Amino acid sequence: MKLYGLSLSVACFAIAAREPSRLLGPRRLTTITYPKGCTPENKPDDQVFCVTANLDASEGLRLDLSVNIFDAEDTSKSTHLDLQASLNGSTPTGLNITGGGCANVFNNGFDGVLEGTVQLCFEPSPEGTGELDPNTGYWHASLGASVEGTVTIFGKDNHVGTSDTVDVHFGPNFDFGFAVSLEKSTEAKKRQGVAAGLSLDLNTVNNTIFNWELAAKAKARVWFHPFIDKEKEFDLFKKEFQIPLR
Repeated sequence: MKLYGLSLSVACFAIAAREPSRLLGPRRLTTITYPKGCTPENKPDDQVFCVTANLDASEGLRLDLSVNIFDAEDTSKSTHLDLQASLNGSTPTGLNITGGGCANVFNNGFDGVLEGTVQLCFEPSPEGTGELDPNTGYWHASLGASVEGTVTIFGKDNHVGTSDTVDVHFGPNFDFGFAVSLEKSTEAKKRQGVAAGLSLDLNTVNNTIFNWELAAKAKARVWFHPFIDKEKEFDLFKKEFQIPLR
């Protein structure tokens, strides 16, 4: 089934090093923005997001990386994730995460009958401070996530929402990643209902801290038996970007 209008909101992540002594007096190695020239306050013309990253060196490495995803209608608003990770060689030494903020980052519709929004938000979790699993060498931190969908069918709003905890991992050989996957449906037996889902992924690529992939999809279904039964999936973005060592 399809959704008429879709807007989603994504929030803020922050990852900070667990060993502050490593972060004193850092030396900046590189700073990048993707797309080039974007800022957390200004949406680029050809994307709905902006990535900024700094790589610093002291005794080890610290990566500060932020992703802003902009509101589809009001681009002065955005959701954002801000991460910091510390390393000694290819071994992670710290990870924290926090989040917040909501934005409608996608709008669409079909058939002139349906319209709606899907909103994704992130919230800080008590487990946002990273913890090391000594058995695996992986650090893990958690973040609260929620998604809410609203579809207007013949002038009536239908709502659906859900929430969960997202695990962020950072392991040996630059294995960093998280995957948000939230989906919820109203009762299928009812004559009228909606379903909404969202996925968001951020991962390192090819076991290097310099190559990353950011991807997001949204999907929705709406039914009003016996007149409407539509489902639609939207590829919001899927991009690779690099943090070159200069």
